[in-house]
Formats: sequence, structure tokens, C-alpha cells
Amino acid sequence: MVTINIDDTFTQDALGTLVWLEVEKMKPKKLRTRTISFIDHNTLQLGFENSDDHDFLKDIAKKYGAILSKAGNGICHQLYLEQFAKPGISVIGSDSHTSMAGGMGCLAIGVGGLDVALTACSGQFTFEYPRIIKINLINKLRKWVSAKDIVLKVIQILGKRNKGWAIEYSGKGCRTLSVPERATICNMGAEMGVTCSFFPADAITYKFLTLVGRPTTKTLNENYETIEFDRTIDIDLSVIEPMIVLNPEKNQKGLGDIVPVAYAKDIAVDQVYIGSCTNSSYHDIKVASECLKNSTVNKSVELVVTPGTRSLLEVLEKEGSIKNLIGKGARITEPACTGCLGQGYSPRSGGVRLSTFNRNFIGRTGTKDALHYISSPETAVASAITGKISDPRVVFKNISFVRHLTKMYESNNALIENNKTAAPNTTVRYGPNILPIPMSTPFPNSFSGQVVIMLGDNITTDDICPAGSWLKYRSNVPYYSKAVFSNIDSTFVDRAEKFKKSNIPGVIVAGTGYGEGSSREHAALCPTYLGIKLVLAKGFQRIMEANLINFGILPLVITNEIFNTLKQGSTVSISKFVEGAKRNKAITLLVDDHTFMINHHLSSDQIELISSGGVLD
Repeated sequence: MVTINIDDTFTQDALGTLVWLEVEKMKPKKLRTRTISFIDHNTLQLGFENSDDHDFLKDIAKKYGAILSKAGNGICHQLYLEQFAKPGISVIGSDSHTSMAGGMGCLAIGVGGLDVALTACSGQFTFEYPRIIKINLINKLRKWVSAKDIVLKVIQILGKRNKGWAIEYSGKGCRTLSVPERATICNMGAEMGVTCSFFPADAITYKFLTLVGRPTTKTLNENYETIEFDRTIDIDLSVIEPMIVLNPEKNQKGLGDIVPVAYAKDIAVDQVYIGSCTNSSYHDIKVASECLKNSTVNKSVELVVTPGTRSLLEVLEKEGSIKNLIGKGARITEPACTGCLGQGYSPRSGGVRLSTFNRNFIGRTGTKDALHYISSPETAVASAITGKISDPRVVFKNISFVRHLTKMYESNNALIENNKTAAPNTTVRYGPNILPIPMSTPFPNSFSGQVVIMLGDNITTDDICPAGSWLKYRSNVPYYSKAVFSNIDSTFVDRAEKFKKSNIPGVIVAGTGYGEGSSREHAALCPTYLGIKLVLAKGFQRIMEANLINFGILPLVITNEIFNTLKQGSTVSISKFVEGAKRNKAITLLVDDHTFMINHHLSSDQIELISSGGVLD
């Protein structure tokens, strides 16, 4: 475990209300980081709950001297890249895709909200030092192949379970990629489970800063030849072809399989969506407009386009790109995350969506029976024209291709409130949906609980606490808790509440990759509220494990033998938890009549946190 100083922290509204409630509970005299509060998820304001959250976030930013980015100003990751990030700084954010800033040469790590609150108050962040993978990029991409295809290829190689690893991109191929392209690649490091992804700053980085009106003096050394890496992978950019993420199969959790576009060609699509934090840069929208100059959107397709920030929207509008997109049949949305997490623009029942998003978990579109494929913007616009999934190299074989950089422009600050000093006497508005954070109970030294649910591999945070229409209840943990595992087992909450009333601690059992997906700490906090005290899994994703510890739930990695012994209703007991965990680095687990020894990697501080009921207790 290592502790580092942090320059910036940021939140977004889907998690931000809870983060600021946690800050309020800590009562800091001042914040120790530059802190930015983005409103970019629930901008459709589906009911009073979202609007009340936004009022709360406005007031609390003023109280603590944080920067506030209002609804409609842009998606936090793209906006942070344009207006705040610079080479060499460190940032953590309460969103898994905070890793996107690694494309600017930042140390950027996505974490749970409570870790952001702690860091904003202390200026420091403690985490497990990762092993480093060097990905050496060779040569350059061919026409109509893009950064999205690179990162999908990387995920195809590394898979989704890379807890305890980080990625640094290197090689001459890096010099062929703009900062937004690098950011796209770093963004989807979250889907691999790595701690962070990183491109060393170079001349291209500083050129981008000049283009967006923030020229910065070069400060970083480009010579990394002396660094030793734990693993090296060479990727030849010249052989990568357009890639696609298939729709997850019925029982598959997380992303679908990743294959070349050729494997899915000719599948008819109803909706094409270009946007999300992953692909909403100037190039991403510009390429769609250019490709539609001599074509139109297919009559059977709805094309939705979301520029990443208000400033980009202005640039694209002034140069005529937005006008062209509208004229060719596209719908233009305000810069926000909406469609990516089921907040509007859901496809029809049984429909097929092709998007440039980063996740296509089952039901995440807001339409449970819709199919959802993910690709690059180039593949997406080609498919919008043909009405079916298509290879852009075929559709646009007679069109010249240019990698578009962001043009120089002044940032639009009309929706930014830069509270340079704290105003501690600010009256903070608490809407009726904003409730205090429920407190956990200490983990007993002698524990006995009952298994409430048995789960398989790759259970996502969407599976635990769904997004979509439930998002507006993020500030109301008791109500949001009614949704826990609702898409997997509608009877789970009733069983958990029954055990809780009987003072029987609940146990969750899962396979590998528990907690894949977003950084939402509700996936730990809501089960805590329902009386869950122990999660036994074959493997955890990094942020999920940290969130469980922060809220007083013990995460233990189990073997296949233990997993196969467990069943719903099994009694699980632990004796002398603190003594065994600290002294022997092992925990004795009794499952019904079977005894097992579990080795663990929890630190003494983490054991103390769990035994006391979590950080806030």
C-alpha cells in the first residue's frame, strides 16, 4: 500500500450528492485538493429528485469553495480533459472512467465516492501499488481504423480481470495519436479493471493544450527507457481492423465478446448513438459529419449524436458540422451522459442499438430486451448510412480520411461557477429525497451469518444497483436499496430484510470479477443497509473491494472448493476475526459443517476499518 498526494478530485451528480454528504460528516475546515463537481448524468431531471440534487450540489460547492460545472456544460471526463487536466498532475474521481485523463499524461484513478471525500479532506490517497504493463504501439493505423479499435484490441488481449495492474502506452505509434484518441484508449482501461492507464506527455500533448487555449510550459521528461516493466506487449497498429463489442449473451455479465466488425456485419440496426465520455471529442463528431456530407441517415435508423462539451458544440456549430448532421437526419443532444446509462434515448423494445459507448451491460440502455453493440464512430456512422453493421473501410473506400484535431477555441464558462474561496455560512438546500447516509455496524470478532444469494461470475455494479430509472434515488439509500439485485433475483431484498429483522447478518456469494463496471459505492452501501456484512467471491474488482471495506463489509476471496460447498441458506461463521486476520494473515471460515482456512491480503488498517464498521463509523 502506498500513499500519494493528490492535486485534483472530482465528482459527478449521480454519485456527487453522496460524496458531499460524506464530506459534511467529516466536517473539514477546508478542502485539500482542487475539487470539481460536475453535473452531467441526470441532466434530463426526470422528476424533482434530480433538480433538488443539483440545487444541493450548487450550494455545497459554494460552501466548500469547489468548482461547479452545471447541467449542459459537458461530460465530466471530456470537460476535465479540455479545461483542467495537465501533464504530471494526479487526480482521482468518483467515476471509473476518470482514467481517461491518463491520455493527457495525468495519473488518473477512478475510485468510490467515499475515497474522493476522504482525499478532498486530506489531500492524500492510499492504494495498492500496481504492477505495470508496457504496451508498445508500433507503426500507425490504417484508414478508417481508430483509437476505439485499439483499445478494444487491448481488451481482447488482456481480458477484463486485471486487478492490481496499470498500463503505460509507449512506442513510436503513440506519436500518431492525438490526445483525444489517447484519452479514448485510457477511458476504457476501466473495462479491463486496471488501476489506471497512461500516455507519457510529449509534443502532441502540449500541442493539444495550445489548441484548446491552455498553452503550458513543457515540464516532463520524455525519456522513459530506464523504467523496468512487469510485462511488455507489442501491438502493431497497422494490422488492427475495425472492432466491435457483441451484444452480451443472455447469461453473460459485463461487456459482450470483442471481435472484428466482419463477424457482425449485416446485422440490421434501429438506433446508432455517437457520444459518451469515450467518443464525444471533436474528431468523433467531425468524422460523422464529414461522412454524411454526401450521404444521409438510413430511413430505418435513428442517429443520435452527443458532443462531449458545450465548447465543442459551439465549435462544431460555428463551422457547420452540426448543421450538416441535422440536415442529414441526426438528432443532436446537449452534452451529457444521458443515453449511456439509460437516462433517455432508449431503443425500442426488441430493438438493436450500435453505439460508441464503453459498456453494453444487459438492460443498461433502459430497454431490457434490446440488443446493444459497441464500435468506433467510423463504424457507427457507416452503419447509420447503410442501416446495418458495416465496415467503414468498405462504405467509405472512396472518401479521403483525416484525423481531426480540436480547433483552437475559448472555453465556454457560462455554466461554470468557480468558487475560489469557501463560504461556510452558505445555507445548503436538502430536498426531501436527500437523506442522511445510513451507518453500518461493527464487524463482530465472532461472526455468524447466512447466505442470502448465490451469484455467478462478472456480477456488475449495474446488476447490484441498477442505473436507468433508479438513478434519481442515489441520494436516498433506503429507497434505492429496494432495487438491489432486482434484475437477477426479485426476492433478494425480502430475504435480506427478513434476516436483518432477525439480527442475522447477511452473506453474498459470487464468482470471479464481482463488482465490474462503474465505481458506484451504492453497490456496497445499499447491501450494507440491508444487513450484508460479508461477501465471499472468487475475485473482486478493485473499486468494488475498496467500497466494501469503506462501508464495513468484509470481502474475502474464496476457492472453487469453498464456492461449491456454499448454497443459499448456508450458515457461515468466523471466529476471532481480528486476531486471525492480523497475526496469521488467515481467517478460519466455517461453512455449515466444513472448515476452511482463507489467506487474505487485507492490511491492518483495513481490518480495523471493517471491525469498526467502516470509514464513517
